Amino acid sequence: MGSIPEIKKRLTEIQNRLKNLSSAVAVAGADLCADIAQRVINSGEKAEGGKFSPYSTKEVPAFWYMGRSLNAGGEAKVKAAAKKKEGVSYKQFREFNNRPTNFKNFSFSQEMWRGFGVKKVESKGGTYTLVIGGKTPESEEKIAWMSAQEKVSIIAPNDEEKQRLLRVLTNKVLNG
Repeated sequence: MGSIPEIKKRLTEIQNRLKNLSSAVAVAGADLCADIAQRVINSGEKAEGGKFSPYSTKEVPAFWYMGRSLNAGGEAKVKAAAKKKEGVSYKQFREFNNRPTNFKNFSFSQEMWRGFGVKKVESKGGTYTLVIGGKTPESEEKIAWMSAQEKVSIIAPNDEEKQRLLRVLTNKVLNG
């Protein structure tokens, strides 16, 4: 176990690491954000389990999607539908642009996910608060809008992700 002086030294080191944990929380938080994005993008799963709602099949005038495609092929399909005055659903629009539609992953151009990450780490009275979300106005707006549509935060960590964060930070405090 160690001598009393060794134990005191170890406890002092742990206490100092606890007081200066902000950068470790930020790094672990960045990993947490990557885990959340990977889960949502790759499997379309909510934090509490289950899938997000499917992509909309409600048709709107095709011209609403003009200029929003990611490639010339997708844009050509939108223009063709608009010329025929056809309606196009968001699910069809994604298909036009060769984007998956089997589950909702909130990913079209990746812009929202590129702006997602650690916004800040707050330290007060020995408690650390990790704030994640959109770091750009566009990302923040899209996350808020999509979360409102789903009636659940699309960026909430699940229990496994929170436990992984806790293990990393505990290891950092105890072992440096």
